[in-house]
Amino acid sequence: MKRILITGATSGLGLMLCRYFDLKKYEVISIGRNKKKLSSLKKEISIYNRKNAFALDLSLKKNYNKLLRYLKSKTKKLDVIIHCMGGGFGLHNPLISKNDLNFLFDINVSNAVGINKVILENKNYNKELKIIHISSVASIEATASVGYSMVKASLNAYAKTLSKSLIKKKYLCTLYFVGSI
Repeated sequence: MKRILITGATSGLGLMLCRYFDLKKYEVISIGRNKKKLSSLKKEISIYNRKNAFALDLSLKKNYNKLLRYLKSKTKKLDVIIHCMGGGFGLHNPLISKNDLNFLFDINVSNAVGINKVILENKNYNKELKIIHISSVASIEATASVGYSMVKASLNAYAKTLSKSLIKKKYLCTLYFVGSI
């Protein structure tokens, strides 16, 4: 059975992917920050996957560290990692503050970087691991807020660079751009 980690699992694409992979009978570890939305997700998914659904606001260092400890302790290896977490969090001021930019960077980029590092360093993956980062067309077209567009552009650079180094080990690291059509 495939084992999938999905961050940003309580809304949007992350939520849809959790539902889809649960229906396909995959083992899904779902991470979302909204307790109420995660509680709703748990009612929809199989009993088997409910135990792997965690309400963790990863903007809080203690929750982020808790997730990393959990991932380090897992004896079963991951087949797929899908990073859907992120957003602009209502920070629309074009003169973004350093603190707000750091907050957006941590949520949209740093958390994915840290999760990938823990899994790859501890060999908590199968030989054909797939890492998928969800970005936004705003990172290219600059159609969203300054902060959001900047951090998603950073995510793009990270995913592309990581992909080049992981391809040598035959791992797949991909980047998907989501946007309106």
